[in-house]
Amino acid sequence: MPAAQRALEDRGLRAEEVKATGPGGRLLKEDVQRHAEASAALPACGAHGRDGTDEPVASHDCRRLVQAKQEAALLTTFNEIDMSAVAELRKAYGEAFQKKYDVKLG
Repeated sequence: MPAAQRALEDRGLRAEEVKATGPGGRLLKEDVQRHAEASAALPACGAHGRDGTDEPVASHDCRRLVQAKQEAALLTTFNEIDMSAVAELRKAYGEAFQKKYDVKLG
């Protein structure tokens, strides 16, 4: 649609970046506006290219990275171990170690 094409050009977007909701899968001006408003709500990530250069990541890619980070499920795991053998070693050798090196065994 001509109005959608102008809206894309005004915002520097490509049609593939915007979800089309018009009849027959056509891209509407409103689709572009909705996409632009949603993208503007995401903060800039300030990322740079993987190759170590200072070439900025494309703004669309940057927004997707931030969005993925915001939507990702965070998971924390805890591993329990039996430290009783270590405690016994510290008890057995701690005093001798402290006398020899003048430092407590860590």
